[in-house]
Amino acid sequence: MASITNKESKLVLNDGEVLWSRLWHPNNSGPWPALLMRQPYGKEIASTITYAHPTWWASKGYLVVVQDVRGQGDSSGEFGGFCQEPSDTSQTHSWVRSLPECNGRLGTYGFSYQGLTQLLANQGSPPPDCIAPAMTGLEECNHWCSDGGGFLVAYRACMGTPISRSKSKAKW
Repeated sequence: MASITNKESKLVLNDGEVLWSRLWHPNNSGPWPALLMRQPYGKEIASTITYAHPTWWASKGYLVVVQDVRGQGDSSGEFGGFCQEPSDTSQTHSWVRSLPECNGRLGTYGFSYQGLTQLLANQGSPPPDCIAPAMTGLEECNHWCSDGGGFLVAYRACMGTPISRSKSKAKW
């Protein structure tokens, strides 16, 4: 496998919050097309349970960016589910395209929450050149955790349990 560089990088959003990302790219001369994954699960795991590790993609000639969304992992701010994603996603797309390691081409990938972040950029902002959402609904109101617009109470209960216990992690 080719020699790969990886580093931390930050995006300061318009409202002052900071989104942290890990970047991987080949050690040879770039710039490269970028693959972006935005996730609430921690950029360190990079969803490698389902996808190839970012070093593999980088060895194929890509700049890989895995970002902690607002309020999750190392990123600042309050996690609001999908509420902040249109603005944060649009700003992230612009930022990735402006990185010196990026040749301006942008693809996005990911499943579940990361799949939906690909679909939620602000209307009118330049879209990625390609997207690869998997295991996600087409929109958060009718296909994510609801049926025809009615919120699934069981889903909310399941999702709320880990959040309610997050403050007690030190006791585990």
